[in-house]
Order: sequence, then C-alpha cells, then structure tokens
Amino acid sequence: MSIRLKLLLSYIAMIFVPVALFVLAMMGLLIMLYSEKIGVDPPFKIESVERMKAYHARMEEQERHFSGLSYMFDYDPVLLEDRDYLRKIGDKLHAVNAVIIIEKEGQFTYVSPLVNSAVQSELLGKLGTEPKDEWSNPEFTLNDRDYSVSRESVTFQDGSAGEVYYVADITEFNGLIHFFFPIAALSLIGAVVLTNGVLTYFVSRSIIRPIKALKLAAEHIKEGDLDHPLQMKKRRDELGKLGGAFEEMRLRLKESIRVQLQVEEDRKALISSISHDLKTPITAIAGCADIMRDGIADTPEKQLKYINMIHRKAADMDRMIEELFLFSKLDLKKIPFHFLPVDLTAFLVDCTEELRLQNEAGTGDLEIAFEHPRGGPVFVMADREKLSRAIMNIVENSLKHMEKPARKLAFKLETGRTANSGGIVTVSIADNGPGIEREALPHIFERFYRADEARTSERGGSGLGLAIVKQIIEEHGGRVWADSVLGAGTVISFSLQIQNYDLPGGAQ
Repeated sequence: MSIRLKLLLSYIAMIFVPVALFVLAMMGLLIMLYSEKIGVDPPFKIESVERMKAYHARMEEQERHFSGLSYMFDYDPVLLEDRDYLRKIGDKLHAVNAVIIIEKEGQFTYVSPLVNSAVQSELLGKLGTEPKDEWSNPEFTLNDRDYSVSRESVTFQDGSAGEVYYVADITEFNGLIHFFFPIAALSLIGAVVLTNGVLTYFVSRSIIRPIKALKLAAEHIKEGDLDHPLQMKKRRDELGKLGGAFEEMRLRLKESIRVQLQVEEDRKALISSISHDLKTPITAIAGCADIMRDGIADTPEKQLKYINMIHRKAADMDRMIEELFLFSKLDLKKIPFHFLPVDLTAFLVDCTEELRLQNEAGTGDLEIAFEHPRGGPVFVMADREKLSRAIMNIVENSLKHMEKPARKLAFKLETGRTANSGGIVTVSIADNGPGIEREALPHIFERFYRADEARTSERGGSGLGLAIVKQIIEEHGGRVWADSVLGAGTVISFSLQIQNYDLPGGAQ
C-alpha cells in the first residue's frame, strides 16, 4: 500500500472511526436504557442509567395518563367538572410528578395537587399571564424546579370553551440531560483523540521506522561498512522502493569497490608476473653477453651457440610481450572482431593439417587425430584469425607440458542441441600429458596462473595463453572449460552456437 493511500485512509478513518465509536457508545447506552423492553440483561449497571430508566418509565406513565385524559375529556365533557373523578386523577398524577389544570372562560376551575402551594400560585400566575398562542409545550423554571407544559382546548357540557393544561415536573430529566450531554461530548472527544492518536502512531511508525533504517544504512556506508544490508523487501510503498534503490546502490557500490580492489590486485600481479617472466630471459641474455665479452666463447662454434641462445631468449621475450599486449587489448575491448560464416569442420581439418606439417618439419614425434562422428560441414559465426589463435594457444599449452616420448593430440568435433540456445558445436582438444590437479583445474584460465607452484618459465610461456583463449571464445558467445585426470592427460573444450545448420536426423 502506498503512503499516499495510507494517509488518505487514515484521514478517512480519523473522521468515521470516532463517529462509529460514538454511535456504538450511544447504542450501548440505549440498550442499557431499554434493556428490559428488548430482553437484554446488561453485564453491569450504572446508577445514572438506572435513574434515567426510572425517569423514562415515569414519563411514559405521565404520557399514558395525559393521553387517556385527553380522550376522556373529549368523549365525556362532564368529567371536566366531576370533582371526585378529577381528585382521583390528581392523586395518580401526583405519584408521577404531574398535574392537570382546567381553565373555564379565563378562570382556573381545577388544579390537581402540587408539591407546595408556592409553586402552584406561581404556576397559575405564569399560565394566566402567558399569551395563549405562544404556548406550545414550553419549559420554564419555578423555585429551582423545571416544568414542561402542554395544553388542549376543550368544550364544557354547557358549551363554554376552556383549556386543559398538562404540567410535568422535568427537573430530574434536565439534571440527567445535563449529566449525559457532557459525558456524550467527552466520549466523542475521547474517541477522536484516541483514534487520531492510534492512527498517528501506527502511520508515523510505518514511515519513521524505515527512515531510521535508511539513516542507519547511510551512516554505515559513510563509515565504509558496505556489508550492512537494508532489510525493506517486504514493503511495497514508496519507502520500500526507495529502500530497494538504496540497497541496490549499496550492492553496486560494494561490487564497484570489489572490482577496483581486484583491478589493483591484478595490476600488482601483472607487474610481478612481468617482472618475473622477463627477468629469466634478460638474465640469460646478459649472461651470454658477459661470456662473449669476456672472451670465454673463443671459438666460432661457442659464439654461435651463445648467439642462438640470445636470439631464442629475445624471441621468448617478444612472444611474452606480444601476448601481454594482445591480452590487454582483449581485456579493454580494443580489438575488433570480424565475424563471418565459417565451416568449423574444414577449419579444424586445416588446423590439424598445418600442425602435421609443422611436426614433420620438426621432431616428428607428435601424433595428431581428428574425429567428427556425424561428418559434414558445421557453420558458425567466427573471426577466423582470432579463433585460430585460440586453438593454437590450446595446442601450445598442451605441447609445452607433454613429456612422454609419444605425444598425442586428439581433436574432436561434436554437435548437439540445448534447450535455450538451439544447436551447438563442441570442439575438444585432448592430450596425453601429465594432467592437472583437481584443485588447480578451475584456475587454469586465469591470467598469469601456472599450476607449477614454482612459477618458473623454464618451459616458456607467459601464463596468458589460456586466459586469451577464454576471452576470444567468450567474445564469440561461447564458453570454454577443461577436464583432466592426473597421469592420463587433459581435455580442453569450447562450444559455439551453430548457424543455419541442420544436423543429421533432424537435430540442430
């Protein structure tokens, strides 16, 4: 629920809830007043309510007597002058604090008993002086008593006109009204204050608590603590969205700092690795130069030997610098890739044939095999030069570590289908080298990583060959991985997505 809607509902509740509470309180009061009539036994009794009930019963009795008298006087005017009947009626009315006064042709002919004669005389004086047309159930006070008066025009038996006044003592009623009105007003005010207080507490609490949480999280970030999470996922209002954006900012900032630290570590590792890898050939070149300068190489054969060594070490340095330059440009996305449809089958045939020719021109101890179980062309979108560089780096890495007399390289091309990407082709290059330990296998595609803990470069290489392979294959939208068994060899594989190629049997 949004804060806007929450505030709107709270404003509506601040109006209707107090009214509802007040109505319920008044309904409860009415139920207590009329409990006997509706057959409800209230759980507790209030003295003022009991007095109100007694007075209400007396008012009903007054009304019953007045209604009966009005009917009797209209039906039998003789009763207006029947003293015995009027005396009996007066006694009954006296019991309920009421009187009747009969006026005939401007003269009061009968007055039922009142509490005292002083009140009677004042009341008669009041009735005698008030204009007839202004009397409509008026209320007035005499001797600290409150009275209500109603009148009815009657006709006597002899045809003369007169008035019958019904007077009721309402002092107790007014006292109860003066008691209940402040209670009702205080109840309404209390309901308003209670409702506003409760709603204000909960609404402000639902706003202030997340603001405090945001403030605490901001203070943690200010102090450099990016590991303190902001837990506001359950909120769906504007503050929840703000908290979500704040938490995302914290995570991104934390990741940014992590990346910066990683870049700094990589920079340090780069400097260390370059220094280490360049030191060995430079030391060798300097040693050969010293030998030749000191005249130790005193024959043409020795001089040629050291010259060849200098040339070889310089070539190693040139290759390392070239790979470092290539890796840096790949890492910074500075090398453009030109993707064209490439028949991977023919491409691998050319690669293996080139390796065979190089092997025949060299030691001739490498056995090369190529396997494509399904046969036929397999087209992928690739940069031929970059893909060739990736395959050659894998081959060089394998040849560098194979020490067996009979070295073997097996190329294998397999096609298949995945649920998400459709047809894929997998190229595997297996060797019969010493294999890689399980702990080192996940790290071989990292920059400057060597499984050899001594980190020597006796076998050559910059430690960037497989890292370059990973970058090139990922730029092609594929992935690369390795499997190895100690003593049995290593298989390095990569997969690419097939383009517009139907596999035999209908698969892609």
